[in-house]
Amino acid sequence: MNDLTKTTESPKWFKVILLLGMLLFAFYGSTHMVAAGDTWVAMACGRHFANHGVDTVEPFSFNSHPAGPSDETLSKAGWPEWTHGIIRKVHPTGWINQNWLTHLTFYKLATWFGEGDNYNFNALVYWKFALYFITVLIVYATGRLIGLTDILAAAAACFALVIGRTFYDIRPAGYSNMLVPALILIMAMAMYKNYRLIWLVVPLVVFWANVHGGYIYAFIMFVPFVGINLLLRLPRRWTLCLGFIGVWLVMYIMSHNFITHKYYTMVQDILRRPRQDISLLGNNMFWAWILLAAGSLALTIPRKIPAPLFYGYHIVAGVIFFFSLLLRFLPSTPSNLTDYFEKMYSYFVWSSRMSFIFVFIAGSLLICAMALKKQRFLSLPVNGIYHTIGAGAVALAAMVIFNPFHLTNLTHTFEISVSKHAESWRQVAEWKPAFDWMDKLADRPNMVGDEEAFGVLCVLTLAGLLIWLVAYFLKRQDAVGTNNKKKPSSESATDTCSWPKIDLALLVIALLTIYMAVRSRRFIAIAGATACPFIFLLFKEAFANIPRKVNTILSIILVGISIFFILSWNVLFKDFEKLISSWQTRFVVEILVISLIGSLYFLHNKEKMPNAFRTAPAYLFTTGIIILACHWGAEYKRVYLDPWPSDNQYNTVFMRMTASHLKPTEACEFIRHNEISGKVFNYWTEGGAVALGQKPDEKTGHIPLKLFMDGRAQAAYNHDKFKLWQDIFSGGPIAQKARLDNSTLSQQQWGQIGERIDAQLGNDVWVVLMPSSQEDSTFMRALLKTGHWKTAYQDNIQHLLVNARTPQGEKLIGDVLAGQVWFPSEYSKCLTTFVAITENNLSGRYSELYSLAKRAFDIFPYPSATIAMIRLENLPAFRDQVLNDFKNYLDDFVAQNELYESENGYLQRLTSADVCAKNLARSIPQESQKYSDMSRQLNEEAAQIKGRSIW
Repeated sequence: MNDLTKTTESPKWFKVILLLGMLLFAFYGSTHMVAAGDTWVAMACGRHFANHGVDTVEPFSFNSHPAGPSDETLSKAGWPEWTHGIIRKVHPTGWINQNWLTHLTFYKLATWFGEGDNYNFNALVYWKFALYFITVLIVYATGRLIGLTDILAAAAACFALVIGRTFYDIRPAGYSNMLVPALILIMAMAMYKNYRLIWLVVPLVVFWANVHGGYIYAFIMFVPFVGINLLLRLPRRWTLCLGFIGVWLVMYIMSHNFITHKYYTMVQDILRRPRQDISLLGNNMFWAWILLAAGSLALTIPRKIPAPLFYGYHIVAGVIFFFSLLLRFLPSTPSNLTDYFEKMYSYFVWSSRMSFIFVFIAGSLLICAMALKKQRFLSLPVNGIYHTIGAGAVALAAMVIFNPFHLTNLTHTFEISVSKHAESWRQVAEWKPAFDWMDKLADRPNMVGDEEAFGVLCVLTLAGLLIWLVAYFLKRQDAVGTNNKKKPSSESATDTCSWPKIDLALLVIALLTIYMAVRSRRFIAIAGATACPFIFLLFKEAFANIPRKVNTILSIILVGISIFFILSWNVLFKDFEKLISSWQTRFVVEILVISLIGSLYFLHNKEKMPNAFRTAPAYLFTTGIIILACHWGAEYKRVYLDPWPSDNQYNTVFMRMTASHLKPTEACEFIRHNEISGKVFNYWTEGGAVALGQKPDEKTGHIPLKLFMDGRAQAAYNHDKFKLWQDIFSGGPIAQKARLDNSTLSQQQWGQIGERIDAQLGNDVWVVLMPSSQEDSTFMRALLKTGHWKTAYQDNIQHLLVNARTPQGEKLIGDVLAGQVWFPSEYSKCLTTFVAITENNLSGRYSELYSLAKRAFDIFPYPSATIAMIRLENLPAFRDQVLNDFKNYLDDFVAQNELYESENGYLQRLTSADVCAKNLARSIPQESQKYSDMSRQLNEEAAQIKGRSIW
């Protein structure tokens, strides 16, 4: 690669500053709050593996895959009996946990650093920090290896951590976030150092395949890595032949995916066109590709085929095939679509069509460039290609051998990725596109991660490619000057010296990873770490090879644009302000972009600057690091170490960083101590916490209260179970139609929904556990209207119902009312008893209601206790007492505000104060204005606190 000059390197002392700066950005990248549903699943699975080993017997759910394959299944498939044991060993079925080693690591970390039976969850936070400290150093090493200066490599590494920050959570995917850039580093080492280093992928993949299913990325990217290097080593005609065959195949697959997409088939149904069963390998266009490929090979193998015939065939065949497939992307649109669906469908068609056209144009140009300008590209030697193929094959075999699930670890990945239900699984928020305009049109911003910084990377990628191309042609024009006309042979020498060879294989991998992230926001976390070094390299080479005047003008323009976006973002994008997680992310991203451009300008013009300015980038960077260290250190202390307003009890760093204070910790204590067993319908993302909170059987590891569903998705459940959970929780067709029509459900419809849910659950599922945030969901409201689903436990964050028609449910409700049930706190005991008396209409015990609600309210004024107090207003005997209590609470809240604000749980107190003020404004007309104003002020303060509490 081409360095500017040796003088562009920063002083030796500055390398220490760069290291500290990168670690600071890794620290910043690790501090975002991301909900931890998978973390609790990991802990439950890790406990099972630690105590019972790794197998396919699933201990948590009654809906999960059965372990197998069974003898009956194998016999029906025609396998002899003596092979059954071998098959079960080599290709087991059932619960396939591709993250088993991460799960075990999480559990061991939490127990090693814990005390007795108490887990130390903060150990997982330290794991997260360590992971991304390593990641930032790997990205830096890649940048240096491919030719970036130290400051640019550090900037690329820092920017990568900012891009992925909102997707870095405490879950197995964290390993993939680190191992993807490690894979890129190994590939770069093979390209720039010694091709034998490619064998490092073997231990990498073996480890990767045991900690996370994302290892498949390595094998996916081996295809373009080997393919491009191979094409660059082949004769020109073979490069064109195989390259175009590959491009045509990709075009065909894209068109097939389009006509089999659910939006396309839905419209065809609306148009009443017969739905055709079009298989990937069984239609006319596939056979057309076969014929075109055969023709290309027939013209390539003989060496005496005239060049016009060879090139003409590929041009004509490619254009005809392109237009034939393009017709698929020009479907009819019915006139009776709803406005919303028409927008979705139109965007789907347009984006698919543009992607198809781009692949055809970009792919064709790329193949032509590889064939006609081979000397301009960096490639592995022939032996290096053999070693790469061998390393990939050995890695594949080793991954199968050194994994407890052996071959299933590989086949399971493809099954969940390309099966007929894969599209349905990808409707989960984290699998949706990075820029999901469908959700934006529906005013449903995706709450998983922030795509803002990744959007800047996409813009930088396009700008970098464009500026690089402009600089390339400007430089070539300079090189081919008057003198060169006299000496034509010098053109090649000048060109070769001016520009380094293009590392096309790794650049394509970087661009493919960006494309993966555009298609699915889950991959944003790896896109930055993969692409940043190569995008920064494009800018570096462009700035180093364009004329100095153009360099100066371009730098000023780009810095001006960045400053303009910083100052006017809210005005330009005010409609999307709620999609932006934090102004800090935007500010840091823009400063990084300005730093990149400024650094490039300084590096290129350093020799012409006064001596006092030559080390300016180093001092500016050092100053910025000091400022950011002070700012981010203060932010970390305020958010993670100071009193936490969101919860007064569960407020460790782990609880804050993962929002785990909302998990059913005390509800599980209630389940465990009261020995509740059977089947529970639980909230999907909280299944892991419910499993971990129970005491498993010492011999089998099975938990007593089996889950309906949890976040392991395809690893443990069939698609029909996933759809069943969705159908039950959504309320079925009646509720779905009401939502689409934006209509209100009648009492009769509520009853019908409740009866349907009750029938779907049956008598076997006699427990329901839902977070309080779902109190107003269709599911909870309909279930409570049945009259026989009763509250057996309630606290501020969880609500447990039981079917009182079942013997165990009837007994539990009776024990609750009789005071014979163990509760984890006095608060939950008082609140649950209060709710049980009202739900069962025990008028003889109504005299107890006030004391129960007031006792809970006095223990701590959680909003749930405040709402219980409000319910007492319907009883005239308690109305005045409740209103007086609310007045006293507000007076005390105002008087002791500074004290409460310095304690954990202030936001809970504030929310209750707001509920009290609203109720007093409604109940005391003469003081309505006073309490309405107070409520408005409390709401504003709550909004500010929520904003400050999230980082």
